[in-house]
This record gives sequence, structure tokens and C-alpha cells, in this order.
Amino acid sequence: MKKPPHLLVVSLCLALSSAVAQTDAPTVTPALTPAQQSAAAKLNTIALVDVPADHWALEAIKMMTLEGYVTGFPDGTFRGNLPLTRYQAAVILTRMMTEVDTLRLTQEQRAVLQRGLDSVREEINVLQAQLVILSSSVTAQADALAAAQAQQKADTARIATLEAQVAEFRAQLTAVTAALAITNGNYDALRAQQTEALLGRAAPAPAAPVSSPLPDVAQQPDVTFTPKADVPAQLSNPQLAAGIQGALGGPSTTVGAVVDYLPDPQGSFGLQAHVASALGEVKYTTLGLNTSYAFGRAGSDLRPYVYGGVGVTMSEAWKSTANVTDVFARAGVGVEYRMASTVALFGDGYANYYFTNRGLATGLPEAAASGPSFGARFGVKFRF
Repeated sequence: MKKPPHLLVVSLCLALSSAVAQTDAPTVTPALTPAQQSAAAKLNTIALVDVPADHWALEAIKMMTLEGYVTGFPDGTFRGNLPLTRYQAAVILTRMMTEVDTLRLTQEQRAVLQRGLDSVREEINVLQAQLVILSSSVTAQADALAAAQAQQKADTARIATLEAQVAEFRAQLTAVTAALAITNGNYDALRAQQTEALLGRAAPAPAAPVSSPLPDVAQQPDVTFTPKADVPAQLSNPQLAAGIQGALGGPSTTVGAVVDYLPDPQGSFGLQAHVASALGEVKYTTLGLNTSYAFGRAGSDLRPYVYGGVGVTMSEAWKSTANVTDVFARAGVGVEYRMASTVALFGDGYANYYFTNRGLATGLPEAAASGPSFGARFGVKFRF
């Protein structure tokens, strides 16, 4: 059946008023001809459950439904109070445009129809551009989230490694503390022996005068006094000390061993060798040989000292995984506290001057060819 031109115009006006103006203001339904009234009689068979029977737009809605331009929702409702989206308007207008060529429309009616289509087309283009931008933003956020998750996983692994190293160092510290407790007991015993020896060297007190008559000299026993040998305050042989040390300096904290050889019995001059391995992200090993000189009274529990020497550091190169060696000269000053005759605590600060800067362990900027690096050491030594 050919659709009446006036019916199509009424339908277009209803669609365009919802798509462009988006208003609920009532419009006047045009009067229908007898032919249109006959066609509209068929609309009585269309039931939209949410459109009142006395609604001012009921006939227009039924005509749009009868012609197939609108279909309503699957639950039989029209939902006329909701805004008409641009997408819905595009569907309705497309259905109508399939029959425009078969109708006789005035130039004004065609212009109204074209303006409605142009408005919908522009809105669709804008929505498509916004959708492209939104899609790019979502992709970028997904990539950033993946990178953050990977970084978090790497950080968790590094933290686990550091916790394991700290636990190992605590176990070593517990063992050293137990050894110190044992040596403290030995120190107290040695001090008691030294006190007893000193008392034995003391001159006897003069005898108190007696009032009784002196006995006959002939009756006195013949006693010969032999002076007691002196007890040396220090060992007469060279001393050797070994212990553990921790160092703070460069890119990582190091833990290692230190050995002292003191050829001087008074302990003023000595030679020292040390080896240390780094804890943390930068791995390296340091070897060194130092000479030291201690000040203060021989046998004193607290003695300051100075030392100097040379060493090497082996670590990864700046821009590769190959192992390289850097040479340095070291100078430092510190203090040693003797807790017992066989145990001493020490701590010092030092400055390393690196003649080369090929590896990560120097603590220097990558661009520097050489330069100074500073740090501190602390630890415990056991004397033999």
C-alpha cells in the first residue's frame, strides 16, 4: 500500500522533534483525510501498554508503528517519556528514506528532512571520534597497568632476596654474640690471675714490734728468700687477630673477614688484610692490604689508630655484565676497644681513591674517570 505523503510528513516531524529539539512540549496532530482515517482504523489493533488512550500523540504513535518506522520495545511498551537517542533517530529516518522517492514531497518538506538527517550524521561522526579517543586511552591505561604489575613483581623478588640476606646476617651476629659471652668469662678469669700475680710481687709489710723477749738466734731456722720472677704485662711473641667486619660505602653494604698481624709485641704497628662481598643489588668483592699504627698506652683497653693501604674491587662493568677490576688506595682512622684479652671491637672511617672507574662498585658517577669514595667499617676481632 502506498503511504500518504501527509502521513510521512507527520511521522518525520515527530522523529525530528525528538532527535533535534529533545523536548516534551505537545504538538498539534494534523487533521486526517477520509482515506487516512480509513487507514488509521487499522491502528486500533496496535496496543502499547504504557500509552494512555487519551494521550495527545496516540494516533501519531500508532501510525508510526503501523508503517514499521518504530517497533516499540519487546515488552510491548513505547516509553515515550524517555529521550530519543541519535542512534534511534537514525534508524527511524533510514526506514523513512527508503520510501522518499515514491512520495510527492514539497521542497520545504524535503529541506526539513535533509536538515534532520544532517544533524544526526554530524552527531554520529562526533560520537565515532570520541569512541576512537576513548579506545586509545583505555589501551594506554592497560599498558601502564601491565608495566606497573611487572615492576611490582620485580620489587617483590628483590625484597625477598634482601630479607633472606638480613636473616643470614642476624644468624651470624647471634653466633658472634655467643662467642663474646664465652670470651668475657675467659677475660674475667685472666684478670683475676693477673691481680693475684701482682699481689704476689708486692713488698711485704713491716712486722709489728713485739714485747716478748727475742728468741735465741741459734734456735731460728736458716731461711733463704728468693725474689719472685716478674710477670710480663704483654706477650713476648707476635700477635695474630682475625674477625668479621661490615662496611658502609659505595653502592652497597659489604660483609667480610679481616686478619691482623702485629709483629710488635706492644701492638703499635701491624699489617692487615681484608676481603668483603657486597649485599644488595650491586654485587662485588673487595680485597685489600693495609698497614696500621696504634696510639696510646700499651695494654690500654681503648686505643685509636690510623691505617693506609691499597686494594682492588671486582664488579660488573657499567655497560655490560663482564667482570672488571678497579684499583684504589685507602687511608683511614679509627678506634679499637679491647673487651677481653682475646676479643676487641673496632670501628673506623676511610677514604678510597679509585685510579679507575670501570665497574659499578666504585660508587663514583659513571662519567668520572677516577675519584674519591668514602665509607665506614665496624666489626670484632679475636686474638690468638
